[in-house]
Amino acid sequence: MARLQCEREERDRDFQLRRELEIRKLEIRKLEIRKLEIRKLEIRKLEIRKLELEIRKLEIRKLEIRKLEIRKLEIRKLELEIRKLEIRKLELEIRKLEIRELELRKLEIRKLEADTAVRMRQLSSKQLWWVILPLHLLVLLPPLT
Repeated sequence: MARLQCEREERDRDFQLRRELEIRKLEIRKLEIRKLEIRKLEIRKLEIRKLELEIRKLEIRKLEIRKLEIRKLEIRKLELEIRKLEIRKLELEIRKLEIRELELRKLEIRKLEADTAVRMRQLSSKQLWWVILPLHLLVLLPPLT
């Protein structure tokens, strides 16, 4: 009986040890699963962080593109201002030519006045100045253009 008791106690101990071993294996497996879950979470966090960094890079590129577009518009504005100035320059040159043309007309009028004065002096001796006078007035009028 003592032997049976010893065998039973030994079986109980074996059973208890196997049970404790199984419990420890389960605990180890739970810990490994927990480790894997933590590892997966860390990997997800790293992936999220990586995606956030990529998003920031894209936002920075987007801002750089906007800056370049703004710069392009500024350049276009400057080009338009240059064209405006060129047009203004041409307008001034046209104005100068018009002034020069008016000066030439003035000179022509002075020449015609001088010619008329000379003729009037020549004709005054002949008493025909009353014929020349209306012509003199016609010369002073600007041309009809």
